[in-house]
Amino acid sequence: MNQREVEQLVDYIAEHGAKALTEKTNSPAALDYVAVFSKNSAEFEELLACAKTLGEEVDSLTQKTGHTFKLRAPMHTLVGDLSLLKVRRPDITRPQRGAPDFVVPDYEGFKKTYLPTSGDFTLMFHPHAEMVELKGDDVLVYIKERHLTL
Repeated sequence: MNQREVEQLVDYIAEHGAKALTEKTNSPAALDYVAVFSKNSAEFEELLACAKTLGEEVDSLTQKTGHTFKLRAPMHTLVGDLSLLKVRRPDITRPQRGAPDFVVPDYEGFKKTYLPTSGDFTLMFHPHAEMVELKGDDVLVYIKERHLTL
């Protein structure tokens, strides 16, 4: 897989995530992070090899599920520039193509507005943060309070 193919895949994931958000909310959101879900081991290795040429691995804590890279040059997508990319290992519990993370200006207000009024959003807890999940068309969308800094 070459850089152009990875960029097209990231753009697909980011665009589908933004579409899901637009369909379910009126909240502005900024793209923060994209995880690409590998479909098989061969694709994982191809994505990983390409990602290594685009940036430096920055988050060794997530190596169990994949590798996260800080890109040397931002990747331009239709919904914003991207500086962090994760290549996720194949996982049968993740049939989607990927997961874009977005940051909203008023996270607490977002939760108050959308969690109780819609069955579309789920509050998720991770060791270092919480986020709201929205299942989109072929993507899992995550809404966070602040940008991920690695």
